[in-house]
Amino acid sequence: MAKQRATDTRVRSLKAKDSRYDVWFEGGLGIRVGTSGKRTWQTMIRQEIDAKVRQRRIFLGTYPKIGVAKANSLCASAREAVHKGENPAAVADGGAPRAPKHITDKFTVGILIDDYLRLYARPNKRSADQDEAFLDREIRPRWGKRLATDISRRDVIEVLDEIVTRGSPVSANRVLAVTRKMFNWAVGRDRLPSSPCVAIERPVKETERDRSLTPDEIKSFWNGLEDATIDTMLSFALKLLLVTGQRRTEVIGATWDEFDFKTRWWEIPAARTKAKRAHRVPLSDLALHLINDIWTEAGKPDSKYLFVNKKTGKPYSPYSVSQGMRKSLNVMKLSDSPATPHDLRRTFSTRLGELGISQTIKGKLLNHSPVGVTSRVYDKFEYTTEKTTAMNAWGDRLREIVSDTPLASNVVSLQSAG
Repeated sequence: MAKQRATDTRVRSLKAKDSRYDVWFEGGLGIRVGTSGKRTWQTMIRQEIDAKVRQRRIFLGTYPKIGVAKANSLCASAREAVHKGENPAAVADGGAPRAPKHITDKFTVGILIDDYLRLYARPNKRSADQDEAFLDREIRPRWGKRLATDISRRDVIEVLDEIVTRGSPVSANRVLAVTRKMFNWAVGRDRLPSSPCVAIERPVKETERDRSLTPDEIKSFWNGLEDATIDTMLSFALKLLLVTGQRRTEVIGATWDEFDFKTRWWEIPAARTKAKRAHRVPLSDLALHLINDIWTEAGKPDSKYLFVNKKTGKPYSPYSVSQGMRKSLNVMKLSDSPATPHDLRRTFSTRLGELGISQTIKGKLLNHSPVGVTSRVYDKFEYTTEKTTAMNAWGDRLREIVSDTPLASNVVSLQSAG
């Protein structure tokens, strides 16, 4: 059945019911009738967001403040804005898109962040901790007390420009991604009328990195950390990244109960791995001595985490590891060709290949997702012996490279703790 044309008579005849309802007219124009009888013009558009075509609800103002003719004009303008790659909500209500009053009264960005993390990121995203770190560091301090509906595209662009200016363009990309996802989530849940991130491009174009450290660079990295001005615990975390080859989030989030020092295994639970698959990492002599030093530095810690900031008493975030690496590049003699924490994982993989370790065993140590039905479904063999042999070989090779830093004589404290 064809939709009717919106007229004053039809709109005035719409009465309040026990729950709000929508009425749609021709041309994509609709009106939402609240339980109080308030009538709010709206339209639904299809727009590409995060490489997916999604439905968006755009509120166009209230009736009778916005009459039928004006509402039709705003509806058409919003749809035209989509074709031009512009923000369709910018035309709403004379350029100031409105959400229902119950949304705007108390819905601050701080509340939005908390709801996004609790209701969406933590149940659905492996990168929830990283999302929280970016939002708490870059967004909450700036906008936390502001109404979510008041954030504009200019606000977003200014934040990104600040991050790029201080020398972290890739971080600016990550902040845009999580901020856009958060606002899109709120729009999808009908918590906001529109997102301020529409049509904002990533600040920088990224290319896939292939950086790995040479033996001389590994030595400079390792020994340079002895003179670095960063917290000792961050130095230990960076070393453990190279020794074990595990991901930054897995290392910095490690807890003491994940380690069995008698059997020499680190068991990372599925909830903390990118693949959502439990991962067993064999511990070489070098890894055991390094963890023993962490235990000693912490002074037989009360915290369940290995890497805790002594000043705050809280665990370090993954971002702290990256920041520590950046601050130490000069003393590591790596400033001419900067390296990142993930480059340490790539170095681990590259050097295992040089030791003759097969792709299969490297993949097992790195906890990469297996390729092919046979590998995924039928190959349940753990390769325990092969993984242990490979990790011990890497530990011995790494000790050769960084021989200026001798191992401690024993690991008594760890054995008694285990």
